[in-house]
Amino acid sequence: MWVWENASKIIPPQELPMYFGFGLFMSYFVLGTLLYSKLVKTNRNRVLYSFTLCIACIIFRIAFGITRSSLDSGFKFTAEFKFIDLSTSIVTIASILFFLTVLVISTYNAIINWLDTRSRLRVQAKAEAGDAGAQSNLALMYYNGKGVEKDFKEAVEWYSKAAEQGDADGQYNLGYMYANGEGVVEDDTEAVKWDGQACDQGIAVTQKSSGGLS
Repeated sequence: MWVWENASKIIPPQELPMYFGFGLFMSYFVLGTLLYSKLVKTNRNRVLYSFTLCIACIIFRIAFGITRSSLDSGFKFTAEFKFIDLSTSIVTIASILFFLTVLVISTYNAIINWLDTRSRLRVQAKAEAGDAGAQSNLALMYYNGKGVEKDFKEAVEWYSKAAEQGDADGQYNLGYMYANGEGVVEDDTEAVKWDGQACDQGIAVTQKSSGGLS
C-alpha cells in the first residue's frame, strides 16, 4: 500500500498496473535469457525454452494491446506509456527472432550430430573388429565428444588397444593422456614409454604442456 500510494503521486493510478506488469515482464525476460545461456544444454530444451519465452512475450503484447484499447477515450497517453507500448513491441519481435534463431541453430546441430553419430558407428564397427587405425580414430571421437558423449576413460581404452597393436597415433595420444592425467592417473613413466614408441615410428613428440591430440 505504501508503494502504491507514493508511486501514485508520480504516476497516474490507472497506469500503475501497466508499469508493474512491464517491470515484472522485463525482469523475467532478463532472468530467462541468463538461465537459458547458463543452464540449458540440449538442443531440444533450447527450442522448447525459447518457444515458451516467445509465446509469453506474444501473450503479454496482446494483453497490453487489449488493455490499451479498453481505456477510456479521454485517457491521456503519456510519453512513458507510449514508451512501454513501443518497448513491448520490440521485445516481442526480439523474442520471435530469438526463437527462430535457436530453431535454425538447433536443427543444424541436430543434423551435424546425426552425421557424426553415423560416422562414429562405422568407425566403431571397424574398431571392434580389431582395426588399429579405427580404434585410434574412435578414441579421438570419445576424446572430443564427436558423435558420442565425451569420455576420456573410453578414449584411453581405445587408444590403449590401438597402441598395443603398434599404431603410432594411438601411442602418441595415449602418452599425451598419461602425461596430462586425462582419463587416467597422471603417470610420466607411461607417458615416456608410449611417447618413445611413437617417436620410434617417426611421430614428433611435444612436451605435455603444448600440443594436443590428433
